[in-house]
Amino acid sequence: MGALLPRVRAFQPWNEPNLEVFIGPQWTKRGKRFENTGAVIYRNLLNGFYRGIKAEQSGATVVSGGTSPYGDPPGGRRVPPARFTRTLLCLDRKLRPTCKRKARFDAIAHHPYPVGAPTRSSPNTDDVSIPDLAQITRPVAAAVRLGRALPRKRKALWITEVSYDSSPPDPDGVPAAKHARYVAQTLELLYRQGASVITWFQIRDQLPEPSFATTLQSGVYFRDGRPKLAKQAFAFPVVVTSTTRTRAKLWLRAPAAGKVLLERRVDGRWRPAGSVTARRHAVVQRSVARGGATAFRARQGQTTSLAWRLR
Repeated sequence: MGALLPRVRAFQPWNEPNLEVFIGPQWTKRGKRFENTGAVIYRNLLNGFYRGIKAEQSGATVVSGGTSPYGDPPGGRRVPPARFTRTLLCLDRKLRPTCKRKARFDAIAHHPYPVGAPTRSSPNTDDVSIPDLAQITRPVAAAVRLGRALPRKRKALWITEVSYDSSPPDPDGVPAAKHARYVAQTLELLYRQGASVITWFQIRDQLPEPSFATTLQSGVYFRDGRPKLAKQAFAFPVVVTSTTRTRAKLWLRAPAAGKVLLERRVDGRWRPAGSVTARRHAVVQRSVARGGATAFRARQGQTTSLAWRLR
């Protein structure tokens, strides 16, 4: 006898709707101006999908299609995600209404693939990398206030794709220790900007077929199933978010419920720096004495985080 599958509770229509490979045309030329047609097409798709899902499962969560992080000038094959989001919500650059259409969804999704370190912003206006999520969340909040985003309540922020390729195996990827550090820092930065769901893409590396450049080696496991350092960073992320001469601020996500021991490395040895009691998967932020430390980490039972080294 077959077992029943768990009930699906969240639904997402389409993928990266600001790319012409998924929705076309993205732009329509009106005289000397280009209009973002793709966002209009997607609004109709999203609203129809929302009504259909809610008619059958009123408590389900409808998540917008995660936007791709980068775009082209008007007339290209990609629309910058912040501009796409504003058009979807009938808002101009100053977040003023431009039409009476409304978009229906419960959560907004984005794919903030990076252009360097997690702290590096996108180089172009209206592109949205890891630190730039306000360019998505600010228009959404304005649209809720103005009644352009329904139902008229706070929208969750979902990161449905984000990752870095690692070296090995990708020769152009991020070296293993830095890859793990980037994983933890990405989680902290996205959480700080309000993300309630973060999906690391992928769990296991793809085969480099036809090439490394066209595939993803971003897993927390190698293709053969061996874990990377990134797996430990994803399961128990610890980040030092700031320091002074005497204090350090730590951010972490507890892998289980219970006591978490904070430790600092001084003179080549790990020494106690404090402790906290956390719920399972709870995010904890604490300021601790720096005490001449060169690194910090956390322990919970038999599980130890990677060390966050101070530079």
